[in-house]
Amino acid sequence: MEEGQIEIFGEPLQEKHIGMIGYLPEERGLYKKMKVGEQLLYLAQLKGLSRKQALERIKVWLENLK
Repeated sequence: MEEGQIEIFGEPLQEKHIGMIGYLPEERGLYKKMKVGEQLLYLAQLKGLSRKQALERIKVWLENLK
C-alpha cells in the first residue's frame, strides 16, 4: 500500500497540526557530536523560533531544571 490519510484528533492533517508533531529518539544517535545546548537551539529553530527567542527559552528551562 502506498497511499493513505493522516489524521490528528480526527481531522485530516493540516498546517495547524505541524506544531503538535515532534520526534523523541531513544538515543542521541542523530546528533552525537552536538552538545545539549546546541541540540536545543537547533530543534527550537526547527519549530520556528528565532535564535534570540530560542536562547531565551533555553536559558529559562535550563535554570528550572538545575
